Amino acid sequence: MTFMQLLHEGVPSLNQAPVITPVKDEREKTRLSMAAYKNMILHNRISIAEAFPANFRNITSAKLSLAPKAPFSAQVSWYENDGDARLALDWTRNSIAGPGIYFTGSKDSLPVIEEFSKRTHLYQKIYDGIVFETIAYGNNLWWMKEANNFSDLNWLPISDFKRVWFEKGTGKLIAYDLRGTKSQMLPAEEVIHFTWGKSNSGIYGLGLLYALTIDRPYSVKVKDQFETRFAVSIMDAKSQILDESRLLIRRYVPRNIYKFPGATEKQLDANRSTLKVLEPGEDFVVGEGAEVQEMGSRGRVMDVESFMDLQQAEILKALQTPAPRIFTRPDFNRASSEAAIHLAKLNYRGYQTIMALEITSKIIEPWWRSHPDIAIEPWESANIELHWNPMDPPDPDPQFILGALESRGITLKEFRRNAENMGLELMKDTDAERMDPEEAPEMEMKLPGTEEWVIIRERAVTRASKPAQ
Repeated sequence: MTFMQLLHEGVPSLNQAPVITPVKDEREKTRLSMAAYKNMILHNRISIAEAFPANFRNITSAKLSLAPKAPFSAQVSWYENDGDARLALDWTRNSIAGPGIYFTGSKDSLPVIEEFSKRTHLYQKIYDGIVFETIAYGNNLWWMKEANNFSDLNWLPISDFKRVWFEKGTGKLIAYDLRGTKSQMLPAEEVIHFTWGKSNSGIYGLGLLYALTIDRPYSVKVKDQFETRFAVSIMDAKSQILDESRLLIRRYVPRNIYKFPGATEKQLDANRSTLKVLEPGEDFVVGEGAEVQEMGSRGRVMDVESFMDLQQAEILKALQTPAPRIFTRPDFNRASSEAAIHLAKLNYRGYQTIMALEITSKIIEPWWRSHPDIAIEPWESANIELHWNPMDPPDPDPQFILGALESRGITLKEFRRNAENMGLELMKDTDAERMDPEEAPEMEMKLPGTEEWVIIRERAVTRASKPAQ
């Protein structure tokens, strides 16, 4: 049954829950399982408010729920335990968010939003949580315990995220079901849910690990009829191939059979004991005739390397990064590596644009609108935008940015940021970026790779052979 069918038709009759009488006594209520309460809620025998009064406050009913096809706990486990997944996802996260973020906006709004970002550790939340989990798992959750309190967001473990509850007919989200060390069902209005990679108008995003951890259906024709079977996930197949390869390699390790014609049982026991303690390469000396027959020298019945290459290709395509191959294949030359990396980074420009807008709409704008005492400028005129620093900073071109500064094409703050990104050495750590260009103190700067210095007073650039004394 598709999501849209579930939404409009409800739960099939074959899934009808047994009749359960609601329990009003709090002591008896604790004896019922979470599943029993959900069945009662699902079939309108008890409201969420009655079942979970502490967690649901104003929520009164829920009709349907939907769980992800690939459990997030399984996806997290593969990231934590598989070298390919960890390397690829860490590389992608660092490429997107590693260079950092910055804001643009009006003169009055910029100091306010930068202070908010610093105070709430917004970049850390973006780097550790939002970017990584949406890329890896397609979803990232934050719990806002108090309305409009964006300074105290709780990062919810994605591995505990089990399902969502929504209204039949409208599809409106009602609650998020999380079960881990502590089970909790949170009202939808308290949860900030970031998604990426949605498909077919679904509720859940699909991260890079989804295609690697989901069982794959395929059809087989049997006696003029097609039946659906399921292949194990790509990551499970990888683990099976690795384990079976280990067994194959052990199977074809050369072994020797020692024959001692005419030896008594006592002599055989003595020779057997001696053989067990021999060091590799150590010779065995006997007083009577002996024969040694080597076993296991036949060729292997399968090409393990070809299977592993095929499996590795499937993993790299799903993770959309060449990082594991670059680290493990010596035949991947520099030109090929640079081309692959360039294409992989181009793939995430759209992600950066969408996620910057989503962070702005779900965190920055709501906080701004809910704090008029701090954000005194209206949101519409503040012109606040979140930007990602470039994945590949351009080669230093100090003459260009100096010219842009002199012609007033950029502000002093923009000049300092670009100068630092290009590797220019700023000799004085001033407060110039927080001041009007006309009020900024002079600044000395050494051009990289030369002995030439420039002195900037307001926007006038003076060149010198050494720093001013």
